[in-house]
Amino acid sequence: MAARVLCLMALLSSTVAHDKPRQPPAGGGTPIEGSSPAASAADGVPAARFGLSPANTPAQNLTAMTKAFAAADSPKIRFAPGVYRLACGAFRAASAISLIGAGKTATTLQFEKGCQFNGDIFLWNSKSDVAVTDLTIDFNTPATPNKRINGLAFHAYSGDTDGLTIRNMRAINATSPVLVIAAAAAGGHRYTNIAITHNYVTLAEAAPTQNQCIALTTVNGAGKIPHAVVSYNICINTGIQVDGDYTQVVGNDISKFRFGTAIFAAFRSGKGITGETATNRFCRIEGNVMHDSPAGLDVNNVAAGGLENSCYQSVVKNNRAYNLGGAGFFNFAAGTSYIDNLAWNNGKQGPVGANSHLNQGGFALEDNFTESPAYSSQDVTLTGNKAWDDGAGTQRFGYVEFSDRVLHVTLKDNDFARSPVPLMPSPHGSMVAASPPQKK
Repeated sequence: MAARVLCLMALLSSTVAHDKPRQPPAGGGTPIEGSSPAASAADGVPAARFGLSPANTPAQNLTAMTKAFAAADSPKIRFAPGVYRLACGAFRAASAISLIGAGKTATTLQFEKGCQFNGDIFLWNSKSDVAVTDLTIDFNTPATPNKRINGLAFHAYSGDTDGLTIRNMRAINATSPVLVIAAAAAGGHRYTNIAITHNYVTLAEAAPTQNQCIALTTVNGAGKIPHAVVSYNICINTGIQVDGDYTQVVGNDISKFRFGTAIFAAFRSGKGITGETATNRFCRIEGNVMHDSPAGLDVNNVAAGGLENSCYQSVVKNNRAYNLGGAGFFNFAAGTSYIDNLAWNNGKQGPVGANSHLNQGGFALEDNFTESPAYSSQDVTLTGNKAWDDGAGTQRFGYVEFSDRVLHVTLKDNDFARSPVPLMPSPHGSMVAASPPQKK
């Protein structure tokens, strides 16, 4: 997370009438698990060939799964319906092994309750054309790890890697600190054609320590992840991180998380980073619903807001952020457009934590103060966005910006208020404000 230094500018929400929903819109509340068509069972190797069976003891299935992951011929392992109980253990893929179930709720791989995992649980390193689809992996509330781990880890650390499909599966009952589904590229390598779609991911309990349901990372620019798709996933008690060029983050439903933000489009640390050197660029973030996180601060002193965006020249369109502990939309990215987004009843944490008054914004912009032009909120355009508070008084600002320089923001046809009016000059900029928030 970037440091949030407060150099005050603020614009209060509008008294203008809003075309707003009177109840949580479709996709909010208690989400229904998304699904895509189940994979065909026409090809692949039966799991029974490796000795995997619902009739086995957990120890027997642990031995069989270890044997399966040692296969050198990249098998597509197909599981019949049933619950495959697993003793506590970790698995390292010797080849591009795929795990294919009979349906999201028909096939379950279930660890014994309370396992102690201190390293990645399932790991593929530089294996192309891997798929994990149509099954449930139940981590079954393991003991809290003593360090951050990955549940399903896909790395491009030893060579360029192409092709990853995570679809129509459930990953449930993990415990923080964990990245449940994680894909990473480093060592100058590329991980191309990643598709993580129509999955259902939960933590056993929301936690303020690091966790994400889905995490893409270039390890601070050490690798490349072009054209990844993260779409139509449901994440409960945990959020999404993306990092890469031309990433599509579309149609996801994220709720009840306590760490970071619902969607974190990551930044590359260091000074002087331009659009050419940024590794998170040209994202499409559209149609996501981010909702119902509690007040409180995580281990980084950050409130649980909606989108934290450092994706240079991204388009953020038709997203909804409501009932959040922090701001609805929080921007560092330069050259970005926000179009037709809604933010209401956010800011439950109040002006406390790293972002202070920004926590209470529907839309909040900040320069990251590291001399990085890509993360300076310069040349941002907001068109057709709406923000309001239904009466709780938590979302104090429709639009707020903090910077030590002019941000060159274009506001057009938004339902925030009139143009910013300078109120309070300070060593780091000005505070600007408008009319109080509309109430239901």
